[in-house]
Amino acid sequence: MDSDWRVLPGEISEGGREYVLEERYEWVDADRAWELLNYSIGNRKIGGPVLAHLVADMKSGTDFKRLEEPVQLDSDGKLMNAHHRLTAIVQAKQPQFLRIVRGFPSSYYKYMDQSRARNATDTLYVEQVDNPKMVARTLKLLEQINQSSRIKDYRMRNSHVSSLHDRLPDTSASIEFGRIACEEVKVQQQTYAVSHYIYDRVDPMKAKSFWDIYLNGPRHDKLTAPNALFYELNRQVNEKQQARQKRIEHQITPVEVCIDIHDAWMHHVRNEPLDTFEVKQNEAWEDLVSTVQLVLA
Repeated sequence: MDSDWRVLPGEISEGGREYVLEERYEWVDADRAWELLNYSIGNRKIGGPVLAHLVADMKSGTDFKRLEEPVQLDSDGKLMNAHHRLTAIVQAKQPQFLRIVRGFPSSYYKYMDQSRARNATDTLYVEQVDNPKMVARTLKLLEQINQSSRIKDYRMRNSHVSSLHDRLPDTSASIEFGRIACEEVKVQQQTYAVSHYIYDRVDPMKAKSFWDIYLNGPRHDKLTAPNALFYELNRQVNEKQQARQKRIEHQITPVEVCIDIHDAWMHHVRNEPLDTFEVKQNEAWEDLVSTVQLVLA
């Protein structure tokens, strides 16, 4: 039997407003689940093994922990989480006894858990950003360099990714360039996107000539900086492929690729030949950081 709504102790302060939460328990059948799903702020893509396991568990009558997290509604009654669980109820046609909590600030939606914690890609997808996965990767790499961090696994909050996306001019042209460049040399697309983005804002004419040579050659002069970069990144990709064939773990780290690209960029701007990528790595890193900081300032 469904319970009455009761006020929970404490309030949430957000944006100068106080939010009071209420809870109730109710049997949610397919019709009620469909009603909740159709009055939702939005969601990432539904499906995959999480949904399949939920449907199977519901059909088998398993008492599983995943139903214990409350279904959360904002102050207007819009659904904020539990989209997988409610979709599973619709598909399995098996009512579930769920705790429902309403009254949250709608801004909390971006950061709520839903079977798994939302990542930056999910946050941007909810905001209807095109190509959210690559936008998230590009923004994270930009911010990693901006923070002068060369660590392999740089962490960045979803809210920070979202605010950086709102603050920066459109990155779509650079991300599309990254897709095209990956067809020539398959390093991470975000490395091209980040480099294209900053150089296009520092010196558009030199950036155009740099990328034109990198993508199109001519390849006869291996000391011309964009050509040297082309051969160096190809070498790294081939080395990685050979390591995989030998079942050796080998990674091409995005921030280190950006340093190689920037080394070539510095030589291109100075109209200097480039015969090795090992001599000026520290100088290239320091200049890359300062360039990104200038662009993001």
